[in-house]
Amino acid sequence: MSIVSQELDYQSVELSHSSPVLTKITSQQPASNITSSGGQESIFEIPAKVLNFGKSYLSYKATPINGAQGASITNWRHLVPEISQLQLYTRQGMYLCDIPDFQTYWAVVGRKETSYDKLMSSDPIDANSGYFNWLHKTFILPDGNPAGSKSYRATASGTAAQPIKVPYHEAQSLIHGTIDTTGVNVNTPVLNVNLQFDIPNTIFMNKNQYFGESVYLRIVWSKSTDVLFTVNDANSDDNPVIVAPAPYNGDIQLDNLTFYLATETDPVVAGSVMQKFNSGSMSYKTDFVYMNTRSITGSATYHSLEVRYNRGQGGKLKKIYWAPMDNTNATNVKYDSSIVKSNGDRQRITSFYTTLNSLRIQQYDYDTPNGASGVLGNEWGAVRDKLKGSSILSSNEFYYHYSHVEDFTGVSSSANSSNLDDGLPLDQEQLYSIQATSPGADIRHVIYSVTSRDLVVTPAGITLI
Repeated sequence: MSIVSQELDYQSVELSHSSPVLTKITSQQPASNITSSGGQESIFEIPAKVLNFGKSYLSYKATPINGAQGASITNWRHLVPEISQLQLYTRQGMYLCDIPDFQTYWAVVGRKETSYDKLMSSDPIDANSGYFNWLHKTFILPDGNPAGSKSYRATASGTAAQPIKVPYHEAQSLIHGTIDTTGVNVNTPVLNVNLQFDIPNTIFMNKNQYFGESVYLRIVWSKSTDVLFTVNDANSDDNPVIVAPAPYNGDIQLDNLTFYLATETDPVVAGSVMQKFNSGSMSYKTDFVYMNTRSITGSATYHSLEVRYNRGQGGKLKKIYWAPMDNTNATNVKYDSSIVKSNGDRQRITSFYTTLNSLRIQQYDYDTPNGASGVLGNEWGAVRDKLKGSSILSSNEFYYHYSHVEDFTGVSSSANSSNLDDGLPLDQEQLYSIQATSPGADIRHVIYSVTSRDLVVTPAGITLI
């Protein structure tokens, strides 16, 4: 084998590529407001065309309305708290994707599975300008003032969120509105949302697909109290004093709700996909997400969690994400998974290890950061190579937006691996466990698991194996 340098290489190579165009699809029913009770739904009928979900996007405008005056409105933005469940299903009721508690899913996996390049191409956001994607970079004023450029974390009491300065290229956590000295809301966050639908570990990937029939995208909207919270603050966003957080008691108005579907326009490319469908030879790998939760409350200092996996969930087990979330369900800490002990911050887990079929995966316990005792945490050194290229840029960010990932594949966290048949075989049952010590905190343990499944699409129907 010989290698020719670029200066001497005159070989032409024919490139086959997709040529998508965006088609507007509206919900089957008008968008209703997000209320404090939640549960409103929007369903989009996806036509039987050659399509690419990864190049499609969901767009809407969300505006807080009729909330209490005298408090500024704050919105989580390192996730998409407006969406509580995401589903894609066939006319026969077969689910090709079903992720409950989608807000928490994105809080757990988003930073790890979003590439740094994608984060840097996002809009910088202030309270009411720019487009929100799944993650977005911090907003910096021309004079270097870090307006809005702060991450927020809960205090030990769980009654406040304290700002900390973060690097300009770190994903922002909150958008913080303000009130003036008379108690009138000003600079209330208006959310112009534009979500590219390349969602990690799902069928929503950057690949041309054809289902031979209409499929349905269903979005269940959250409770408004899970999206926004209010705080007493008459200061500016770049110097917030955040006290007495409380649930947002108003509605959120949804406008301009549209799904922009990328459909193939090149007749040759579309024809080749449909030919595979008609011949009955269209079969490929797709990821599927499962969720397990367990709340442990009281003064328990030892938390033992077990999850079993078998062939009914897919061919291979690819990843397991575990996050020790706050169990109070208070909006200002609902998506908080920090495990750092510093300046009164809550430390839910002090150390842990995991096992597979009763055999330890780590040869030593992972200790979590504790500034009071000088412990820095020893998991970062074991995982940072896997996180290269992701939007997690430091150990500080890793521990403040914490989740532990068990990766049974051989690729980096942000790599496109939809074609790789990689992971732990599920021909026999696999038992996974987490053994953790806690200072007695109330914890909602959230575990998301990703398996690889075979999607077979033929004129006779769709099968997910």
